[in-house]
Amino acid sequence: MGGNLEHAATDPGGPTGLLATFLAGLRLDEVPEKVRERAKYLLLDGIACAIVGAQLPWSRLAVELATDLEGSGDATIIGWGRTTSAPGAALLNGTFIQGFELDDYHPQAPLHSAAVIIPALLACTAKRPGVSGAEFLRGAIAGFEVGPRVGRALHGGEMLSRGWHSGAVFGTHAAAAAAGSLLKLDAARFEDALGLAGTQSAGLMAAQFEAMCKRMHHGFSARNGLYAAFLAAGGYTGIKRVFEREYGGFLRSPPRSASAGRPSSSSSSPMPRWAGCTRRSTRSSRSRRSASSSPTRSSASRSISRMSSSTMAGGYWSGR
Repeated sequence: MGGNLEHAATDPGGPTGLLATFLAGLRLDEVPEKVRERAKYLLLDGIACAIVGAQLPWSRLAVELATDLEGSGDATIIGWGRTTSAPGAALLNGTFIQGFELDDYHPQAPLHSAAVIIPALLACTAKRPGVSGAEFLRGAIAGFEVGPRVGRALHGGEMLSRGWHSGAVFGTHAAAAAAGSLLKLDAARFEDALGLAGTQSAGLMAAQFEAMCKRMHHGFSARNGLYAAFLAAGGYTGIKRVFEREYGGFLRSPPRSASAGRPSSSSSSPMPRWAGCTRRSTRSSRSRRSASSSPTRSSASRSISRMSSSTMAGGYWSGR
C-alpha cells in the first residue's frame, strides 16, 4: 500500500488508526477492477438522481433559501446552471440526490452513499481544481468503503429502530473520507477528519413525518464531511481515536464484525427499501394462495411479520 503515510495516526493499531492508515495509503491500482467498475456505475447513478431531484418543489425551495444565505461561489449546483459556496453546493446536491429516494442504498449499513460522497467530491474539486478522473474515482471508493464500515460497526439498522436516521449519522465519515482523499490527507490528518466528522453526526427519523428536511439529511452530512476534511487539512484537530474512546467515542463498544463490506449497492429497482419489502411480502402471500384453495389470513400475516421494525418505521407503517 502506498499513498500518503507521512504522519501516523495516534494509535495506528486501533480501529480509528487502522481506518485512517488505510485511507491514507489507498491506491487506485490496488483496488480490484470489479470494485472500480461498480463505483463508476454508482457515481453515474447518483448524478442521474441529482438531475431528477434538482427541480422538485422542495429542491427549488431549498435552492432559493440556501443560496440566499450562501451567496454565489465557485461550486456547481447540479441542474441549475448556477454556483454557490462549496458547503452550500454540497448541501444542495446531496438534497437533490435524495430528493425522490431513487438513489443507491446499502442494506446492511444502512445509508445512501452517493448522496454524501458525490456532493463532497464535487465541492472539493471546486476548491482544488485540476483533480483527475482517477483521483475522483479513488475518493469515491474511499467514501463507499468507509460509510458502510462505520454503519455496520454501529449495528446497522438498529440505528433506524432507535429513531436515528442512520445514513445521516455516519454519512459524515463517508463524505470526509472522500474529500480527504482528494486533499491527500496523511493518516494523522485523516484521524482528525474522522473525529471532526463523528462530532457532527446527526439525523432523526421523525423527519419522515410532515417535514421536507429528511431529503436534506444526507446533504447536511455531505457538507459536514467536507468541512471535516478541509479543517483537518488545515491543521484543525479533531477527536483522536474517535471510534474507540471509552467516554464519548463514536461507537463506545467494539464493532460486531471487522469484515469488509462491498461498496454501496445500488437499488435494483426505483423504489424505496420498504416498498421492496412490501413487494416481497405480497409475492410470498400470492404464492401461498396459489398453493392453497383456502388461504388463511394468518399466512399473509406471517409473511408481513418478517418485515423488520426499522423497515416498519421507515416505511410509514407505524405512527399513522
